[in-house]
Amino acid sequence: MVNRLETEYRLETVAMATLDANGTGNQQNVGPRRPGERWKIETFGASGTAICKLQIMRGNSFDPTRQLDVTNIANADTSPVDLELLSGESISFWWTLGAVGAVMSCSIQGSYFIPGKRAY
Repeated sequence: MVNRLETEYRLETVAMATLDANGTGNQQNVGPRRPGERWKIETFGASGTAICKLQIMRGNSFDPTRQLDVTNIANADTSPVDLELLSGESISFWWTLGAVGAVMSCSIQGSYFIPGKRAY
């Protein structure tokens, strides 16, 4: 095991999309961006202005073999998860079968870690 000196912070971010004329929308490239940063995701929380299907994938392509989570009621659903993303890794959110113009979101909660020690 490698001992890393890092500081932990609370992760609270949101993926959002407005559904298009086909009732679909997506947000890609969600994940840690800083060198050495990592995310420890504990909860996904889907919400929105309509009922639709939400699929969460590892990476940026819609690929069922990389599916991490799915809900058919993406306007009121929460999932506990245990997912770690390293700098440069990402997840993507794909909403389908929804109402045109609906605004959908998925909250991402957990912790993120930055290399180095916080100055006190």
